[in-house]
Amino acid sequence: MNKIIILAGLFSFTLSTPLLAEQKGIMFEYGYMRMNMQDMLSNTDILTASDITSMMVDPNKYMMAPTTMSMDMHMLMGMVDLTPKLGVMFMLPYRLSTMSMETAMGDSANMESSGLGDVAISTTYQVNDEITGHFEISVPTGSIDSQGEMMGSTMRLPYAMQLGSGTYDLKPKIEYITYLEDFTVGLNANYVFHLGDNEAGYHWGNKAFLEARASRNVTNSLIATLKTNYQRWGSIKGADSMIMQVDMMSGKNTSPVANPSHYGGASSEVNFELSYIVANSQTVGLDMTYPVYQNLWGPQMKQTLSFGFGYQASF
Repeated sequence: MNKIIILAGLFSFTLSTPLLAEQKGIMFEYGYMRMNMQDMLSNTDILTASDITSMMVDPNKYMMAPTTMSMDMHMLMGMVDLTPKLGVMFMLPYRLSTMSMETAMGDSANMESSGLGDVAISTTYQVNDEITGHFEISVPTGSIDSQGEMMGSTMRLPYAMQLGSGTYDLKPKIEYITYLEDFTVGLNANYVFHLGDNEAGYHWGNKAFLEARASRNVTNSLIATLKTNYQRWGSIKGADSMIMQVDMMSGKNTSPVANPSHYGGASSEVNFELSYIVANSQTVGLDMTYPVYQNLWGPQMKQTLSFGFGYQASF
């Protein structure tokens, strides 16, 4: 049984299929991902905007709070095999984010950001038939000073709405794959290191990620994959002085998304994917992800259903 690695959108999964066994050389892919958030969590407690907003000065309340957020990510990726075991890859992302806010008086407002994200360059080395190592570096090409209109004023958008991390990030990953009769099963672990503070004076918390998955050929052309993961990440360290945490006029907290301490947490997700081999050198994939556990250092926005699509061509 032969393996193929498909990188559809933000997800990657290893499948088994005889049709693409001999494909080597160059791979190109377009990926799309949509992530949705609604309401908030403080640890595991669900909160709405009305629970944490107040017109009074209160250290535990805010002038406004997010109600929904969506992020659309478009990615162009390419990979070249330098040797039968070693490959290099790049990823060029474009991101569009929208967030709806609700004030203590019940008024609503929206903010939006869009543009190039952080470009990534990575290498992949296949140690043997079961173990593959990856090492990625992301370059801070995404903006960290995006601005938008909020309540009649132009201001720097909160951290979640910025397009990049502003730092060089290292992302080592190790992957294990084996075959059990009709199934391909795998484990992978990766970690994200953010190197130093960015120009605005902060860096995102490091992130650990562990995933298990199983794939099966439904037909010679259709492959189904089920995955589950656990991830844990730290809060933002430092702060951007241009992102207003406290209103200077009233002394009130502005919003939880402006507080860098409200960005850490842990979660576990279940993911289902289908990939279809259109031809010997072309594959399409669909992906859906749902969080089954979230413990967020909030108030912090709660993730809901996410989905993705990918198209891959090999030459």
